[in-house]
Amino acid sequence: MEQVKLKKTAIKILSLVFVFSFAFSLTGCSGDITAEYKVPGDLPCLNDELICENNSLQLLWNSEYQFGYAKNKITNEIISPVPPDFIAGGEYNGDIYSPLFIEYYNISDTFVQTDAGYYCVEDLSFKSEKYENGVKATYYFTEAEITVSLCYELKDDCLYMYVNSDDIYETGTTKILSVSIAPYFCSAPNTESKDVYLFVPVGSGALMYTGEDIKGTAREYKGDVYGTNLSRPLLDNNGNEESIRIPVYGAKNKNSVNMGIISQGDNSAAIRALAGDVNSGYSCVYPIFTVRDYVNTEWDTGTEKNGKEMYLDTVLINETIPKNKFYGINLYSVHAPNASYADIAQKYKEYSEKNGFLKASSVINADYNLELLGGVSLKAYTLGLPHRKLNIMTDFAAAESILSELSDTSLTPNVVLNGFGKSGLTPSKIGDSFTCSSKYGKIGNLKAYADANNINIQFNLNLLTYSQSGGGFNFTFDAASGANGESIHIYPQKVNVRVNNEEERYVHVLEIDKIGKACGKAVKFLQKYELGFYSDNFGSTVFSDCTNTAGMLGGSVNVIEKELDSIKKSGNTVVLSLANAYCAGLIDAVTRAPVSNGNYQCFDEYIPFYEYVFGGYTRLYGPSLNICSNKTDILLKCIEGGVYPSFTIANKVDVSLIDSTENYLYACSFDGNKEYIKDTLNAVKDYYSAIKGAHITNHKILVKGVTETVFSNGTHVIVNHTQNPYTYNKKVVEAYSYTVNSKGDSR
Repeated sequence: MEQVKLKKTAIKILSLVFVFSFAFSLTGCSGDITAEYKVPGDLPCLNDELICENNSLQLLWNSEYQFGYAKNKITNEIISPVPPDFIAGGEYNGDIYSPLFIEYYNISDTFVQTDAGYYCVEDLSFKSEKYENGVKATYYFTEAEITVSLCYELKDDCLYMYVNSDDIYETGTTKILSVSIAPYFCSAPNTESKDVYLFVPVGSGALMYTGEDIKGTAREYKGDVYGTNLSRPLLDNNGNEESIRIPVYGAKNKNSVNMGIISQGDNSAAIRALAGDVNSGYSCVYPIFTVRDYVNTEWDTGTEKNGKEMYLDTVLINETIPKNKFYGINLYSVHAPNASYADIAQKYKEYSEKNGFLKASSVINADYNLELLGGVSLKAYTLGLPHRKLNIMTDFAAAESILSELSDTSLTPNVVLNGFGKSGLTPSKIGDSFTCSSKYGKIGNLKAYADANNINIQFNLNLLTYSQSGGGFNFTFDAASGANGESIHIYPQKVNVRVNNEEERYVHVLEIDKIGKACGKAVKFLQKYELGFYSDNFGSTVFSDCTNTAGMLGGSVNVIEKELDSIKKSGNTVVLSLANAYCAGLIDAVTRAPVSNGNYQCFDEYIPFYEYVFGGYTRLYGPSLNICSNKTDILLKCIEGGVYPSFTIANKVDVSLIDSTENYLYACSFDGNKEYIKDTLNAVKDYYSAIKGAHITNHKILVKGVTETVFSNGTHVIVNHTQNPYTYNKKVVEAYSYTVNSKGDSR
């Protein structure tokens, strides 16, 4: 029966209804109850003074509004969580004056509420005190009966601000949900100028101009860093495919750029952007840190309206918050006449290099990526009894034949074997029991051919989700649990409908403590056949595991990073699909590298930020062109970002695949695509030869739909995404085309 839901935004979800007897008795995540809220009698505050300094910066305190800021000792430039131009303008806005926001739930009125720190300063329920390396500012939110301390420190070239969960206190009648740090640091006044914008790291990267909408409402975006936490399933799917993959954000305002890097607590953060806000006159982008884990559920109210069942969306919240959990951001300012999002990319790249998140790999330098599809598990019936049958699309002999036929392009592919386990493209067991099905034949001849032709092969092993016990992993007892204490349930989606297909078996997510065991088995399998490791979800997934305190709030990130390192050290190449920043710079190649911003209506421009950061360290391959709805658009975006082409192929595609849950298989026939693949590779090979070994050093939007990318070897490419020719330096760039080695400014 059709469901009628109460629609909501992310915050409204939390405001609708809470199942009290359930929500606050759930203790899936263990830990101590948060300390009691108490306001001391003495609340001293600092005066205007120099707190501390390092070689390049001074940490100073503003006593009028009670916040810390950094000052460059040479240039006198300011890094301030409160916009200096807003203070200078003499206007009043308590939100803009606040370096800290909180969200909390009060059980007496069942609504989520927001409070801003500056109102504590006004109400004299605030104190600030120096310590050895900085300042601790403590906010006593009297209405919420919650205390939160915000710390300021200096690092080499930035202002560091953070909250420690141990410095959060409550009464028990309120529960803190999130904290936001420096919400107006990356901000700019609303203007129609295209030289003022917000940067949001969705997909490859997105810009939001700050002009006010004619309807008088702000354009808003909010998304989880590293994508939706699997332990909090979405109740509605709006169809946008791109996630935030890099924990950085920023704002351009005239000749300066402010940027923030989420340096701690990134796996429990979201990024919110508000463009053209008419209430404040400012646009801003900032992080929101989830402090207490939760899970989305749906409840039957037992009532009907117009003959349809009524459902409510509910959030079940954990009683506890993690101990000694840090939520921190590094704040940077760049002042230069031509400052832009390219400076944000460069600074983030330098930060990642310094902290060991980028390590160059030269193992994979293939000219394109070729994903070969093995088999698919389909419903079948024997004597009327239902079961699953493996339909072979490509066996190992056919794979060798495909590679041989494509060899006349004189280009070398990187090969991914996907769906060659016992259950095909939808593996039912962890690692699909770490074996190849005998139905594909023997892999030895294919491996010998690949070795003789210097072709790298990676084998897709699913180490996270499973629908059956096997391979030493139990479906029930080895599953990760969400904040409601139940094992995480994920259903496949119905093709083209984007709702859960509850006719299919759901999958569980492997408990965090068992991932090391799965990776150990994967290494043994890969070494046996001398194959590389590939996964379409291992580097792009975050989930909380409330069977384990250490696994709360996106705790999978550090474990996955550690295990990927162990796979690489075992001598295997590592290739991941849609890799997030915590591993993208440490592996050999990324497939399906994001080349768009997801086409969200709130965004104004796409930029190749992801490509700028990782292109010099990790080989990037784009979405498979032959299964894209707009092949020309995707190929041009790959060219713009220096991303190499990719294709997904199966040897045999027939009508039996109509029962498959994969919606792209009919576009994968090798016979139907081989000429397209050859023509595409021949058309672009001179361009990719020109940028081989180079990385992006600058990128500009020349006009709407026309861009210039500058590479480290001096190559320039002008890409025209529009339907009209564009003239640049007296040279015409035809519609939906590109030109190479045009002269332009480089840095």
